[in-house]
Amino acid sequence: MRINLENAKVIKTVKGFGGSACWWSPQVKSEKTAHEIANLLYGDDGLRMNIYRFNVGGGYEKDNLRIENPWRYIESFMNKDGSFDYSKDKYAVNMMKNAYHSEILTRSYFLPILRILPKR
Repeated sequence: MRINLENAKVIKTVKGFGGSACWWSPQVKSEKTAHEIANLLYGDDGLRMNIYRFNVGGGYEKDNLRIENPWRYIESFMNKDGSFDYSKDKYAVNMMKNAYHSEILTRSYFLPILRILPKR
């Protein structure tokens, strides 16, 4: 097979390459490990990803829990009174900050992922 690019037509431009930090980032509890992962994924010597997807947790209620895998319990930042507590899901937030501080990601996209499960 031969590919001729002389008369190639641009159909779509890819603006970035990235991945989701949904389920694994809350498990990264070491600052050193978070920094190393961020460099491997977003750093100049790593994959140079420039898109980071962050899971904005919909919360969970212990009496109404339909998620069986504990790695997927994502606590909501919103308190019952409507205020926000960003210390919840702190390891995922820390991982996001480490990724954002790489030189590549500062010129990139953050895509929040919001999952809301209706009550039974």
